[in-house]
Amino acid sequence: MALLNFMVLLPSTLAFQSFVLSDQGWAIGTDALWTSGLVPTVDFAYFYGLLTLVVDRGWFALCGRTPGAQTVLIGLCNVLIVAGVVRFGWACRFGRVARVLMILAAPMAVMAVAFPSPTHAFEAVLLVNALAFQARGRPPVALALVALTVFVKPALAAVYGVILVGVILFGPNSVEKRWTSRLYDLLPAALVAALIAAMLASIFGPGPLMKTLLPTQAAKLYAAENYGFFWGVGRRFWLPHPWNPWYYLISPLGFWLLATAVMLVGAVRIAVRGRGPAAATIVTCGVLHVAFVCFFFGNQLSWIYYPYMLVFGVCGAIDQTGTPVQTRPYRSTPLGKIITAGLLILAPLSQLGLVLFSILMWNLAERPEATGGLFATPVDIAAFREVREIGKQHRVFLFVRSGAARELFAETDSPRAWYLLRPIALPNEVAGVREQVREANFLLVPKELAAGLTAWPEFADELACFSQVKEYASFYLWQRIRPPREAPAGRP
Repeated sequence: MALLNFMVLLPSTLAFQSFVLSDQGWAIGTDALWTSGLVPTVDFAYFYGLLTLVVDRGWFALCGRTPGAQTVLIGLCNVLIVAGVVRFGWACRFGRVARVLMILAAPMAVMAVAFPSPTHAFEAVLLVNALAFQARGRPPVALALVALTVFVKPALAAVYGVILVGVILFGPNSVEKRWTSRLYDLLPAALVAALIAAMLASIFGPGPLMKTLLPTQAAKLYAAENYGFFWGVGRRFWLPHPWNPWYYLISPLGFWLLATAVMLVGAVRIAVRGRGPAAATIVTCGVLHVAFVCFFFGNQLSWIYYPYMLVFGVCGAIDQTGTPVQTRPYRSTPLGKIITAGLLILAPLSQLGLVLFSILMWNLAERPEATGGLFATPVDIAAFREVREIGKQHRVFLFVRSGAARELFAETDSPRAWYLLRPIALPNEVAGVREQVREANFLLVPKELAAGLTAWPEFADELACFSQVKEYASFYLWQRIRPPREAPAGRP
């Protein structure tokens, strides 16, 4: 199931627009920035973990800094996630119904959609396997993996780390442990954290390390962009506009909402009556899911970050993992049967829309030289082929937030940034992009980003020297109509 899902999603994983215009290209672009001597958090904004950059550097040095190499890395992460999912299922000893649900929901648990970046794949590998170790009764190993995760993406991992410390110090054990033994169980994670921190500080410096471990920049971005599940832009996930009832059936939303409700109710029952490490892990999944929804949910696409916790939690909830058999009567009630049947139906349906889109892309998309072998539609291929021809004679700047255009195509340039976001952009970073615009003869602006990036007041003077000359299916092409204005004294 997981292999089939990976192949179905390949056009999205290796997509031209994703690598050139969006998130999937930032690993390649940021690796190029770092190897050119720029330091994250100092020369360009960056708030994910620094360990990601080290792993990316090693992989790209071995296999080449290419989309293909990155896709292979994502594939290897899928294998490790599958191993964690299988180990989790064995540790929990799910009954027949829960096992069937786990199989049907496997695509969502392993890779619901193409990972936005290697960072998200690394995080999933570590957290899935940490949950598997916790379910097997080995929280010290789980905590060591979570300690690694903090240096990859210090968000939900920090919450999970606190939970595991509580489990180790205060949780029940099959064999009574002395306090010295419990403290000793924290040692592996402490050693991992100390060694990784020392390595990253020696490579990047203590300042960048501390900045990426503290969530200040991410919090600033969340506030400025009005992120949030209940009242922010994340509402578009569960309350789409325009509203369409089919969206709840053939997208992940229907399963996600029902599974969340079932998991939370089941987790409470297990917390009261459950015993053993598997039961504690199901409760942990419920707590982490609540923390994600309440504190870490950003825009309408944020659901893709932690669906495996939801799948684990709902399977444990319907199985009532770790509770006595006599506490499981609800599955035999009419309501229980309806809910269980609903989950079993919605689990495969939740992937239907994405599968149909991927099949369409397999039929429509091509991988020509014009897009560097990346999947693209014929209209985007023709447009970018024309842009590359222009780039052979003139300076073409792709005005995008992120991506790897400047590394993949010699005829184009793009922002020298990790991810160009105004709330967190550094002054020298903005000045550098403004200078790139000054040097350009043509701008290629993605339609979906045009209203945002071109509205930055920092770029207004430079953009006033351009005028739109052509509209493609996905882009606007702007051409310089007057020379750049003289920069004010003291400003580049």
